[in-house]
Amino acid sequence: MANTSVYVAVGGAVVLVATSALAIVLKVHFLSSEQVKLAMQIFISLVVLFAALYVVVIKSNATPAQKHWAFGALGTLVGFWLKG
Repeated sequence: MANTSVYVAVGGAVVLVATSALAIVLKVHFLSSEQVKLAMQIFISLVVLFAALYVVVIKSNATPAQKHWAFGALGTLVGFWLKG
C-alpha cells in the first residue's frame, strides 16, 4: 500500500496527516503570529487587487465613482507594499 500525506490548514495550524499500512501519524505545526499576519495581508491584498482590476480593465460600463474607487484601491495597495 502506498504512503499518502494530507496537509490540512486549521486556523493558525498546519496539520500533517501521514497514513501508511501500519500507522497514522498526526503532526501539528502552529504558524507564528507573523506568518498568519503576512498570509492575511497577502489574501486581503489579492481580493482588493482583483476587484479593482476587474473594474478598471474588464467592466466597460463602470461609473466614474467606481473607477475612482478602483484607482484609489490600487494606489493604496502599491503604497502599502512599498512602505515595507
